[in-house]
Amino acid sequence: MQKAILLLGHGSSLPNANETMRQIIGEIQGHYPGYQTGCVFLETEKPSITDGIEAAVEKGARYVMLIPYFLQAGKHVVTDIPTIVKQEQEKHPDVKIVVAPHLGFDEALVKVVLERIRQVDDLGIISNYE
Repeated sequence: MQKAILLLGHGSSLPNANETMRQIIGEIQGHYPGYQTGCVFLETEKPSITDGIEAAVEKGARYVMLIPYFLQAGKHVVTDIPTIVKQEQEKHPDVKIVVAPHLGFDEALVKVVLERIRQVDDLGIISNYE
């Protein structure tokens, strides 16, 4: 069975703002070489969730896994994404479309935040925004 993994983000109109997601899906692709992989976006950036699912199905995917790249269970995670996925599932009843849990709390994220704190404390980084 053809499978697809789509990393689902909010999207941003700022240049290069979505490159991190593309880097992540590139790493994921290395772990799942037999899968179709890509990024899809809820707003602003292309491809949209609908376009990404359509493209995967056109390429033969019969199982599409969406990975929400969101930390909080806000409106997009709780309402918007399920609504879009339900519509897509109705259009493609022969395709299994699943949504993984959003990132939420994870010890790995705590380690990343602790590393950022260490960088500021130990390395004297003041701000990336100055």
